[in-house]
Amino acid sequence: MKKFARIICVMLSAVLCISLAACPSDGPDPDDNVNETSSLVFSVQELDNVFNPYFSTSGYDSEIVGNTQVGMLTSDRDGQVYCGPQQPTVAMDYSQIITYDGVEYNPNSKDPNAVKTPDLGDNKPEDISAEDYYTTYRFLIKNGIKFSDGQELTIKDVLFNLYTFLDPAYSGSSTIYSTAIKGMNAYRTQTPDADANTSSQLNRTMQANAEARLKEIRNAFHTNDETRNVQREYFDSNPEEKKAMLADAAKVRLLFWDEINNDWKNADAQANADKLDEDLGFTEAWEFFLYNEGIISVTFDSNGKVKRYDHDDPAGLYKKGDKMIEYGDTKSWNHDKDDLIARVYNTFIGVLPVDQRVVNGKNVTDLVIDERGKAVKSKLEEQGLDAYYNAIYNSSNCISNMFNIVTYWGTRGTATDDFVAEEKSKYFAKQGTGIDTISGITVEKLTAGSKFVGVNGEHEITEDQYVLQIQIERVDPKAIWNFGFTVAPMHYYSNAENSDTYRANGASVDYRSFNYPGVDGYDSSKDISVGRPFGDKTYFDEVLKASNIISLPMGAGIYKASNVGAGTAASFKEFCDDNIVYFTRNDYFHTTSGEKATPENSSICNAKIKSVRYKIISATKLLDSIINGEVHYGDPSATAQNVATVNANSKLGKVDVWNNGYGYIGINATYVPDLNVRKAIMYAMDTTLISSYYPANTAELIFRPMSTCSWAYPKSATKPYYYPEDLEYTGGSQGDTFDNKVGDIIETLMTSGTYRYSGFNGKTGVWQRTLDDGTTHRCKYTFTIAGATDDHPAFTTMKKAAEILNKHGFDVTVKTDAQALSKLAAGKLTVWAAAWSSTIDPDMYQVYHMDSAATSVKNWGYPDILNGTERTYKEQKAIVQELSDKITEARSMLDQNERAAIYEEALDLVMDLAVELPTYQRKNLYVYRNDIIDTNTLNLAATPYSGPLARMWEVSMVGGK
Repeated sequence: MKKFARIICVMLSAVLCISLAACPSDGPDPDDNVNETSSLVFSVQELDNVFNPYFSTSGYDSEIVGNTQVGMLTSDRDGQVYCGPQQPTVAMDYSQIITYDGVEYNPNSKDPNAVKTPDLGDNKPEDISAEDYYTTYRFLIKNGIKFSDGQELTIKDVLFNLYTFLDPAYSGSSTIYSTAIKGMNAYRTQTPDADANTSSQLNRTMQANAEARLKEIRNAFHTNDETRNVQREYFDSNPEEKKAMLADAAKVRLLFWDEINNDWKNADAQANADKLDEDLGFTEAWEFFLYNEGIISVTFDSNGKVKRYDHDDPAGLYKKGDKMIEYGDTKSWNHDKDDLIARVYNTFIGVLPVDQRVVNGKNVTDLVIDERGKAVKSKLEEQGLDAYYNAIYNSSNCISNMFNIVTYWGTRGTATDDFVAEEKSKYFAKQGTGIDTISGITVEKLTAGSKFVGVNGEHEITEDQYVLQIQIERVDPKAIWNFGFTVAPMHYYSNAENSDTYRANGASVDYRSFNYPGVDGYDSSKDISVGRPFGDKTYFDEVLKASNIISLPMGAGIYKASNVGAGTAASFKEFCDDNIVYFTRNDYFHTTSGEKATPENSSICNAKIKSVRYKIISATKLLDSIINGEVHYGDPSATAQNVATVNANSKLGKVDVWNNGYGYIGINATYVPDLNVRKAIMYAMDTTLISSYYPANTAELIFRPMSTCSWAYPKSATKPYYYPEDLEYTGGSQGDTFDNKVGDIIETLMTSGTYRYSGFNGKTGVWQRTLDDGTTHRCKYTFTIAGATDDHPAFTTMKKAAEILNKHGFDVTVKTDAQALSKLAAGKLTVWAAAWSSTIDPDMYQVYHMDSAATSVKNWGYPDILNGTERTYKEQKAIVQELSDKITEARSMLDQNERAAIYEEALDLVMDLAVELPTYQRKNLYVYRNDIIDTNTLNLAATPYSGPLARMWEVSMVGGK
């Protein structure tokens, strides 16, 4: 079921009421400078509260972080790389020189007669030595940029961030490591002669080690007595291995708390959605929560309707009309959030004795929870780890549930990621380090009187100024975009307080230890340092992810984290309070021009609007919230009704522009392991039903997984990849004919494999088969809509598909889930409908390459495809290998036509893998209060790459000065 974060419509504090009231629907007082006295309020959907430039994964969290950060580069309205004094970038300019066989070529040359790229003849790029064929990027770093705390941004910060993203223990979404920087593989593997294959093999070994650790937990707590006893007998003879396994199990317990805590958010959103699930008949968050966790059981009548029992039934069963649901004794439970989460947690994996689980009438667990609701540790650790581990090992709850949690729950994915990072740290700790830098990353200091020639022209250097040089093997069209990384403050994210706590012996491993060749202060007699240790997961966990900074961002961006009183936020609770996120103007933002000018004379001004807030608003309530003045700007769905409502309201302005992204339906091969089953699901999806959701000219169907905004979208892709070939495709709903044809195809696909019906007569029930590990896989799946309600363009398509599949041996339930996007980051969903935001360059590495470490590959189930059994995944692994080879090949050339031809083949391979069904390309609809926001200060000529707020610092409120 879809959940969406609870929307608090109560007016929060007196200060907030005054602030919001300062922008009434009748417009501001002309005598006030409203830019200084009032807050501009934006909408945002459910947040994961990971407001960190290294680890935010959801688009909404990243939007919050983005207000506080600047990057090396940006893009212009046409999607071209851009930097300079007019843009808040760290680079003033850059150059790109390709060297082939000793001859230099400038692909950005403005000379019409220049030869911009080399002619390789019959040579393939991969066959040419990187010593003879390489590209050099040089970035002129601006002087004088200051972070919001007044400290200068320097080359040290640039290097700290670059090396953080390239560290092998880094587990965020950045894929800079996919660019073949010279010496990077040697650095990331600490192997002098390493190449890309060395690095890939190391990653796969670490993945296999992590899976082995999970398998030990599964076996030690297996539901099969024989399997469990064999594993425990082994541990009896190997106590150290047993202790290591229990340490992992303890980690799983913390991660499981985080999962069910997020599940409560989903249930809360479901209960507060505009449209409740009529089939279930639930109205309370606790009902949705217990149902989603499987504690409330649901039975259906012969018509597919839910039966529901009554509260007052003496047997403890509920009844409401003709709908019934079995509640057992849950009617007597305390339905308070904290109490209920604790009770459910104890039910599944609690280790406290039963008589200690209730204190002063409230359910409690053994866990310590921080202010963000994250589980930190167990209180039982205070009694000693041995006692705590024995409690886990002997817990009847753990024995009956731990196996399921690390096999079927989303915790499996998050635990795997954690173990992979630990395996890498252990590997480097054992092997030792000796390769301290990446040879292709160097620094040069230009002195006064010298010159720098970049894409923007020639620069006269008037004072010492640094150049970051990055040399890559051969060419890579995506490289320049990867080098546009965020530059966050080293002194804040690698601060002394957190680092000294992490390294209790007092050794300096933070910003104070920085020592890099070419940078002022470099001491060759001391160890090289980029301001943090190498390959250490503990450092990432305890310093970069420390509780005092993981959700409190800081940088050189337009705004800085604030509180309700517009002061500097001292904690996450001040920054994000009662579903409001607070920002105030960064008074040093003007320094991002690099001109060392006053705010009045800089090419970049400080933000005109002093105070900005983001309020969590449900998508279904967003337009109403803009109309009533609760928020002033948002992006509601461009439905026919919403567009008509906006057009009819004189106080609303709108901008619509094609979105650089697309909608899709995904299938995770971890939970749907068979290729034919995934194909059957895709055949059942009638994407033409989406057409009725959007008005004319605001959306279009697409047939390959790429935005049509991209030059690489294949022009030949004019019909669905999966559909009955003998059924005419008309672009409209195909009705019963579609159902019948697809039904035949589903039966053929299923009977051609090893699936059999579960019914005794062999023709009824649900398709099932025995997997290689001996477990039974049944075609019982949840289709998830990303959002709190079924108001989604793909809902009708998924609902119709479920009806078709359920007639042909499947057991499919369609649910909504407001936490879907965060669950996707951990690879927790089976089949889902969501949307991608595309990168400007069509490079497919991050989302589809087998060596990508981005969270997106978990969505497709790559870890299982690549590491699973030969029988189940052999064909799929071959597809992923071929797809990865195509992606790598496209990266080896600069010609767009050549790249587009390869991407066309690669996109077909994605379809062959049957993990992603593209559905639609839509326009973004930006709606704002034109009596609050000065329309003339917005970018009304928006493009897919440059929205209305592209120069947010110049946006003003009506009457602002």
